Amino acid sequence: MNGFILIQMTNKMKTITIKNLEGFSGVILIPVFETYSKSLVPIEFHGVSVPSKVFYGKKDTHYLIEKYDCLHIFIGLGTVINYKDLKTIFRRISAKQKESFASEVALVVPEQFSLEQ
Repeated sequence: MNGFILIQMTNKMKTITIKNLEGFSGVILIPVFETYSKSLVPIEFHGVSVPSKVFYGKKDTHYLIEKYDCLHIFIGLGTVINYKDLKTIFRRISAKQKESFASEVALVVPEQFSLEQ
């Protein structure tokens, strides 16, 4: 499964599946599976890259970058992920970055995720 889920933060939270982020402004949540910290290949999404020396997807870590009228939040998932862990990680980040979540939020669904996850 690969795509984006747009979460509109209004009185009632609405979710919409979208095909691309063209024209989007808001928060983009980017889950990242753990890589090797000394990897030469940066983690990259939507024209934004993070060197692996700075962020490599270690569980319970995140890294923020503002670019293209968006706040990109790279979220470390570790090597294995399940729904409970994912939910806990997103709650923790939304509490730490609550001022950023007043706008629209897009969640990137990695292609490694199955429909069951």
